[in-house]
Amino acid sequence: MGTTPPDTSRQTRLLVFVAISAAFLAIALPPVGLACGVGTLVVLGVRHRRKLTLPRPAVVVALTAGVFAVLVGGLLSLVLLLIGAEMATLRECLAGANTQVAEKVCQDDFADALQGRFLR
Repeated sequence: MGTTPPDTSRQTRLLVFVAISAAFLAIALPPVGLACGVGTLVVLGVRHRRKLTLPRPAVVVALTAGVFAVLVGGLLSLVLLLIGAEMATLRECLAGANTQVAEKVCQDDFADALQGRFLR
């Protein structure tokens, strides 16, 4: 059994790192995570097409994290696009709320705005 060259090993570690980072970014910053997830999958596809082999565990981790990043990042990005204005209004209202009653009013207004947006 041969070992992988150091350059390939470094590229494999970098790909796995980017894929795992994309999965975390998909939750924290959905559009960035989505882009990194797509990039991870493109790199995997290009390497596969060129018959450049990677260790199986690295491929599984990178593929899983890339797909997760694309799905979650895409879904959360869509949600942000759909209710971004309502969330901004909620943040602004909560910033000015000094009591729990005022916070509850802000949350109720947010719920009413969402119902108005999706149940019209």
